[in-house]
Amino acid sequence: MATDEPPSPVNQTLGCRLAESDYWRDRYIQEHEHSSETERLSSETMATYGQKIQLFLDWWTQHDPEHALTQALAQAYQVWLIAEWKEHRRFTKRSYGLCLSGIRRWGTFLVAQHVLAANPFRTIRGPERADSHASGFLTRPDADHLLATFDRTHLIEHRDYVICRLMLTHGARETELCQATVGDVDGAGNDVQLSLNSKGKKKREAVQLTPAVITDIRAYLAHRHALGELVTPTSPLLAPVRTFDTPRNAHMGSHEMRRRIKLALARAKLTTRHLTGVSLRHTAAIQAFLDKTPFDEVQAMMRHTDKKTTKIFEARAKGIRRRQARRARTPTRAPHQTRRRGDPALQDGEDAPGLFS
Repeated sequence: MATDEPPSPVNQTLGCRLAESDYWRDRYIQEHEHSSETERLSSETMATYGQKIQLFLDWWTQHDPEHALTQALAQAYQVWLIAEWKEHRRFTKRSYGLCLSGIRRWGTFLVAQHVLAANPFRTIRGPERADSHASGFLTRPDADHLLATFDRTHLIEHRDYVICRLMLTHGARETELCQATVGDVDGAGNDVQLSLNSKGKKKREAVQLTPAVITDIRAYLAHRHALGELVTPTSPLLAPVRTFDTPRNAHMGSHEMRRRIKLALARAKLTTRHLTGVSLRHTAAIQAFLDKTPFDEVQAMMRHTDKKTTKIFEARAKGIRRRQARRARTPTRAPHQTRRRGDPALQDGEDAPGLFS
């Protein structure tokens, strides 16, 4: 149980024991809430880390409550986590990684507070991650097909269409869109920008919207207004499904957005490859390079701090062009050999412009 008073200095010099852990967990969360905006994690991320820290404390209580928080205890916890992940299927690979990330950050906080001399979790590494930038992406016809599946006469699908449009065209991140408000859309005519709270950035970044996307956003906001919603600058740009107890200006959560994108991909039968919301963002970068957009413009659009990240997508686009050139030199397939949508061989297609353009 959390306490209002800090542990005694004696205990602080000896390290953190289980009896003190609730206090330091709560203190970690409170300190984060009062940290500067540039250092603050999203409320969803912080809530997730809080849950992962609590999972560790529950394990500590059940397995070795008399043991101080040391590297040996941390390693024993990792052994348990791996067993729960791989043998008992309690966790996904991503959830396992979040468990470690949460307690590593907490350990860093304990060192900063002079509770521990060293972070006992510092040597614990998460699962090897596949290169997230190598995830699937949509070809132009696949992107057009996805957008065409939305029935925009229904408000929820109209919203989901705008979400996918912003990801495919401007490389928007899920978290950026969840935080965006109507007031973040600024400008007139075809000169309109969307200010996004970009990942790891000290200030919001403005994205110049294409005329087609501007039209789509205006149509969606007009749809909400027509259904009786009071749309103000502080309203969420992408409104969640409302129930009787939903706060008026509540924002859509990233888990809900991820679920809706997954549902849309499944409905469009784009499930033969590993496609997620991140895939839609990556599609924007790869397609931009295929359209011969200058490197600096792609980096600015994707809001990459490091050019190395942008180069990953540039290299993928070059690989696609090479494969297209090789196919162009090979004899045309017989009609009965024509590939169907979803066939992996279509991943590299460069096709006529459509809705996605």
